[in-house]
Order: sequence, then C-alpha cells, then structure tokens
Amino acid sequence: YVANIPSGATDVDIRQYGVRRHDSDDQNYLALANANNDYILNGNFVVHTGPFKINVQGAMMEYTGTAHMVERINTTMMIAESLRLYVLTVGNLSPPNVTFSYMLSVSKNVKWENLGWGRCTSICNGVKRSRIQCIREDDHLIVSKRRCRGMMRPRRLTRRCNTECTL
Repeated sequence: YVANIPSGATDVDIRQYGVRRHDSDDQNYLALANANNDYILNGNFVVHTGPFKINVQGAMMEYTGTAHMVERINTTMMIAESLRLYVLTVGNLSPPNVTFSYMLSVSKNVKWENLGWGRCTSICNGVKRSRIQCIREDDHLIVSKRRCRGMMRPRRLTRRCNTECTL
C-alpha cells in the first residue's frame, strides 16, 4: 500500500519510474483499488502492458501500461470515490520509485458575514462599527479573508453608542 487518493481529488498524476534510465521492466507495477478494495487497475495476477483507460464513476483515468520507462496514471477530472494506490513487486525486488500528486479543493462554501459590533470609540457619545469576517457556512468558523476574495463584501455598518451620558 502506498497512499489513498481521496474522493473529490482532481489533477491526479501518479508515476512509477524504472530503476535504470531506460528500464521499463523493473518488475514494479502500479495498481489501483476502489473503496471496496477491488482492483480496478492491475492486481489479481493481471498487469496491463499497454495503454488502458480506467472509468472511475465517470472520470476517465489514463494508464500508460507497464511497457514504458515511466509508468503513469493520470486524469484531470474529479474522481467521485477514494482510491487506494499500490505497487505490485515481483521478481528481483528492485525498490519502487513512485511519485504522486493530486489537487483537492478546499471547501468553497464561504461568505462574508457581520459578526456583531466592535468596541465603542468613546466612553461617551461614540460610534461602533460592524465586524465583517469571512466564515465557512457549514460551521461558521472564521477563515482567512483571502478565501472570500472575489465575493462582494457587505458595507460596514455604524451605530452610535454610549449615548446616555454627558461629559
């Protein structure tokens, strides 16, 4: 077992480099299993030597096959289920050289929201300003304002405070 590629990942790029510069037969092979741990690429004593397309719930992944110096699995589409990445090793047991990367979107459900009022500017006849923060909609946690970039930010409101006094 090498890694889990989570559901929702995009731009998946998995590579297994041959041991020697021009060695496509290092006897290490990439394999993928779905969330049920059923092999969807290689595994179960089957290894694809040529190009192969893998359908992962509508997301097409491309596989170069084992006949290349760099064995590769990739897609730009979003995968709708988590995948388990394995390396099958047979024969001379050369150590595998695997790299993988993917993109995972951070929750986009953020918004600007008025989170109450700041302090009064004066102990007598002052002004309060609303506190506008970028928050996640699902749990209302404050997040970096960069996450709300491009969204229309509400105007800061002001209201008078400590008006029941004279100096």
